[in-house]
Amino acid sequence: MDASELARAVRRAVQFTIATKIAALLAVNVPSLSGRSVLAVGVSAILVAVRDQTRLPSSSVAADLSLTVTSSTLIQGIAASGADSLPLTVAHLCVVLEAGGVVAPLLLGHLADSFTGNVQYLFANAVAAALLQAVSPVVALAVAAGMAALSTMGGRADPALSSGLAMASTSVVKTMLLQSIPPGLQLPSIAALTCFFRPLYRSLGLGEPIYNFALYQAGEALQGAVEAALSPFVAAALAATLCLVSPIPAFRAIAQIAAVGSATDWVVGGIQEAADADPFPSLLSILVFAKVILAAFPV
Repeated sequence: MDASELARAVRRAVQFTIATKIAALLAVNVPSLSGRSVLAVGVSAILVAVRDQTRLPSSSVAADLSLTVTSSTLIQGIAASGADSLPLTVAHLCVVLEAGGVVAPLLLGHLADSFTGNVQYLFANAVAAALLQAVSPVVALAVAAGMAALSTMGGRADPALSSGLAMASTSVVKTMLLQSIPPGLQLPSIAALTCFFRPLYRSLGLGEPIYNFALYQAGEALQGAVEAALSPFVAAALAATLCLVSPIPAFRAIAQIAAVGSATDWVVGGIQEAADADPFPSLLSILVFAKVILAAFPV
């Protein structure tokens, strides 16, 4: 992966990280799922229309973020309930992923690829979370292996679903791996595993989107490792320092993702008190922050 490809991978991860933070802040300040769904869909429709009319880079950033926030919000209402809810929840998520792949090219134009990629990330995280909550670790690992096998067999027939299943498998393995590593060893372990990412994915014949998702997952893991011991601001500073001193390009990318995640946590924490009294100006502050951060990762 050359420098430009790595930069695009980091931008996708950074965009997704910020969008999920905005979705979480929206959930806190607009408790009603239907209310925030209507709000998110409405804002997305306006921003996509503005983007189509202006074609400005800033309007593309806002439209991308709003579409990811909307997708994240809608997925929150998908989980089924009951003793045997896991298969139904996964089926619902598969329908959403497939529907997004069909609808996006028709309605979103140049935003379709970015939207589909972000929905795959949401799909993978939601499937992994549902799986880890519903079954034992051994069963989860076995299902993850099965999803990885299915992804390699169905890549040509349904690339979006195959990539989503492989990403979900990656998320399950990452979560279980971190749970088995003592907190004090997580940072060096993540750094060591980074060296094997690219050779492993090449040997397994997995595509670039899955490798990019693995970078995002590793960045999220690094963020969690440093924030477990430090405040978000100090964690962001440490991750930025690791980015500057690391000789490994992939680890620099992971450190960038972690730094932006921690910086976003710090900003969200700083405006949370104001958001309790007046949420919408606070959300606008997050959008301005997102625009400034994403400007550092040009397409």
